[in-house]
Amino acid sequence: EDIRGCMDELFYEALIDDRYDPVCAKIGILMYIFLFFVVGMLVVQVMCSLLYLFRKHRTFEDADLQAAVMIMVPCYNEGDAELRKTINSCLMTSYPEENKCMVVIADGVITGNGEVLSTPEICANILEFDIDYEEDACYHYRSLGKKRDNYASIYTGTFEKEVDEAERSLKFIVVVKRGAPEDRQDSRAGNRGKRDSQLIVTGMLNRIHHNREPQELDMALVKALFQVGLPAKDIEYLMCIDADTRVHEESM
Repeated sequence: EDIRGCMDELFYEALIDDRYDPVCAKIGILMYIFLFFVVGMLVVQVMCSLLYLFRKHRTFEDADLQAAVMIMVPCYNEGDAELRKTINSCLMTSYPEENKCMVVIADGVITGNGEVLSTPEICANILEFDIDYEEDACYHYRSLGKKRDNYASIYTGTFEKEVDEAERSLKFIVVVKRGAPEDRQDSRAGNRGKRDSQLIVTGMLNRIHHNREPQELDMALVKALFQVGLPAKDIEYLMCIDADTRVHEESM
């Protein structure tokens, strides 16, 4: 007993307060509510995962291949070999030729390292269309960046190539950003960045599908799409890739 008393004197601090405290009781209730909420969320997540695993797989029919699809390819300073591989991979996709169109956006008149021709001229060589910076029409649009005024030329056609003794074809539109007249002598004339290139197409589709006021370039693109047999109003899907991307033949 003496030792116990000595120990109490040395180390005894206090008794645990087990009296009822309403604040602690409320915190306890909230903790239980939060616990059940988290457990409920986990159960729902597991159930959704199981439903996804046992879902009925969709089968594609001929009617599903009638939707008009646009393939957008923004490019900047890619060379001939790079662009040729990308364009050929788009050509080889198994989607019906009459329902797809490739739109190449050349981000300025830029010549890549080690290249003799500019990127738009390389596109012209591959897709076999004529390009003339002096004579070709330019269409105005509002671009991103400090220089809001920009102009672009549009070229259309059908790229044809014989593959395994079969003729393959790909409708195409090439948009070349040229810059305003006062800065066309620049080494980066017309260059506004990839985001601007994407907005040329997505902005046009937005304004045309929702009946908003179009830009001059929008109307030129609408006319170009009509020329290749895919009216802008009929475009249902937009497939966005990069200029150094190879797409699988069944990707579309």
